[in-house]
Amino acid sequence: MSDTVLSERVAEAMKRGFSDLVREAMEHPLEEEGVEWVTRLYEELGQRLMSLTPRREDLHRLIHEAMDLSLFRQMLIHDAIDRADVIGLVSFVMGHLLRLCAPSQDALLVKVRDDLVSMAERGEPSSSVFPLLLVEVHSACDEIDNLSRPILERLARP
Repeated sequence: MSDTVLSERVAEAMKRGFSDLVREAMEHPLEEEGVEWVTRLYEELGQRLMSLTPRREDLHRLIHEAMDLSLFRQMLIHDAIDRADVIGLVSFVMGHLLRLCAPSQDALLVKVRDDLVSMAERGEPSSSVFPLLLVEVHSACDEIDNLSRPILERLARP
């Protein structure tokens, strides 16, 4: 087995393990530790989106408004995240990424968005959709970072 195949298998196993942990933390009855962890993950998701546009305070405000942390925490505690909330979050986050990504990423991100929205529309709980959203968004952000790094390095040279 090649190093690349092994690395891919390990990465996939880690993503599955992470998704399973988030799913378990979001299932009811929620424990305080789970609420705090999932709330931090939600906050990190917003911060990761903002890191893609470090000088765009207007976009930062938009992300803060659309991803209200205290509201999310309360909805999580009271099991009040419904289908419309999940679809709204997926649509906002994936729409934001689609505006920032390279054209080569569009098809994959549209498919991910559509798959996650379909899951929510079928009535799958937020505890199933949210972990997948986290994994996919961080993967897309990593790819955006990797694609933009050489450009930024060239611009930084005298």
